[in-house]
Amino acid sequence: MHRPAHIHRTFLDDAGSDYAYGLDVDAFQQIINTEYPALHTTTYLDHAASTPPPRSTLTNFAEKVSNSLYSNPHSRSTSSTATTLAIERCRGRILNELFGLTDPAARAEWDVVFTSGATAALKLVGDAFPWQNARYAYLKESHTSLVGVRACAGEADVSALGVDEMLQVPPCESSSTTQLFGYAAQCNATGSRLGLEYCRRLKMRHPRGFVLLDASAYVSTAVLDLASLPIDCAPDFIACSFYKIVGLPTGLGCLVVKRSAGAVLQRRGYFGGGTIDAISVSAPFWAEPRRSVVPGPLHERFEDGTLPFLDIIALDCALDTHKKLFKSQRHVSKHVSTLLRFATRELAALRHGNGRPVIKQHRAFGALGSDLEEPGPIIGFSVLDPESEYVGHVHVEQLATVNGFQIRTGGLCNTGVLASSFNLTDEHIREEYARGRSCWDDGEPDLPAEVTCL
Repeated sequence: MHRPAHIHRTFLDDAGSDYAYGLDVDAFQQIINTEYPALHTTTYLDHAASTPPPRSTLTNFAEKVSNSLYSNPHSRSTSSTATTLAIERCRGRILNELFGLTDPAARAEWDVVFTSGATAALKLVGDAFPWQNARYAYLKESHTSLVGVRACAGEADVSALGVDEMLQVPPCESSSTTQLFGYAAQCNATGSRLGLEYCRRLKMRHPRGFVLLDASAYVSTAVLDLASLPIDCAPDFIACSFYKIVGLPTGLGCLVVKRSAGAVLQRRGYFGGGTIDAISVSAPFWAEPRRSVVPGPLHERFEDGTLPFLDIIALDCALDTHKKLFKSQRHVSKHVSTLLRFATRELAALRHGNGRPVIKQHRAFGALGSDLEEPGPIIGFSVLDPESEYVGHVHVEQLATVNGFQIRTGGLCNTGVLASSFNLTDEHIREEYARGRSCWDDGEPDLPAEVTCL
C-alpha cells in the first residue's frame, strides 16, 4: 500500500528499532515479499481471526515429512517412537516459547493437552469440571466460546459479571463448593488486556478457586509469562489456538493445565483410543482410565484417539520459521505495538469536513482503568457519518474491500462487548433476533469493525 513519504518517515522515526524486528526496513520488506506472496495485492488486517502462514513453513514441512518417517504414536515401531519424542518436544517448546517457562523445573509444573483448537480446550474443561456444588463466574465481555462453558454447568450457580464485580465475589465459605472463574487475557474484539495480574488478584481472594483463562488472542502476539508470578497465583487452565500465532495448522490448539489442578478434571463419559488402560468386553461394562493406578501425564487422560501427529510436526516447523523470521514473541510484541500506536493515533485524527470524528474506538474492561495492561494490536471501532450516526458494518466492509483492505466486521463473537459499547440490553438483542437480524446481517448500524496490526 502506498504511504505518503512524510507520514512513513515520521512513523519510522517514532517506532525506532522496535519496528521490523530490528531489521533494516528494506530487508524486512523483502521478507514480506518472499514469505507472503498472497499479500502482494491486498492489505490484510484480519490477523486476530487468522494470520497467514509464511512460505518457508510450508516448504520446510514438506521437506521434513518427505525425508523423515512419522507414524501413529500408539505403535512401538522406530518411526512411532520418533513421532512420540517429537510430540513431547513440541509440548515443552510450547511452554517455553509461548508461556515463558524457560526453566525445566518450572515446565514440570504444567502439562499440555492437545485439542482441535481453543474452543475444544474450553469445552474440555466444561465437560470435565465437577459441577455438582459448583459455581461458575465469567466476564460479560468474553468470547462466545468461553461463555459457552455455562452450558456444561447444569444446575450449578452461574454468573456473568463485570470486570470489577468478579473481583468482589466473596470467598466461598463451604469447602464442598468448587468455584471456577473464566476470563480472557485479551479481548478478541478490542485488544484490551487483563493479562495475568487479574488472575493473581482472583487467586489471592479465592485461593481454593480455579481460573480458566482464554489466552487465544493474547498469545497471538505476546508471551503469556507464567514464570512471572507464583504458581499458586497462576491460572489453572489455559486455552489457545496455534494458527492465530503462526498461521497453521488450523485444526490444532491446546489446553495448558497446571498439574496441581489437573486432578479436579474428571473423566468424561466418552473415552477413545489411548485413554483407557483396561476395558470390559461384555456386560456389566467397565473401563479403567489411562494411568488411573500409576499416575502419569495428565494429557494421556484427555487426548482421545490418535493425535494429529503430522499437524504437531507442522506446528514445530511453523515455530522454527517464526523464530527464524521474527526472533521471538517478545520481538513480535514490540513490533505490533509500534503499529498499534500509529494506527490508533491516525484513526483518532480522522475528521469529516465539519470537524466531527470519523471513527469511534471501542474498549473493554473499562472499570479497571489504569490497572489494565497496554492493549494488544487489535482496534475495534465504528465508522460515523458527518452527523455522528453509525455507518452500517456491512457497508464499511464493502468499502474496505473495494479499496483493497481485508477487515472483520459484525458481532466478533463477543456479545458482551457489543452490549457495553452500544448500551444494548438482552431485550434488545432478543428483539433483533426475533426480527431475523443477526450479527452478519446487512443494514444493522450498531456493530463494529476490527483491524489487527501485524
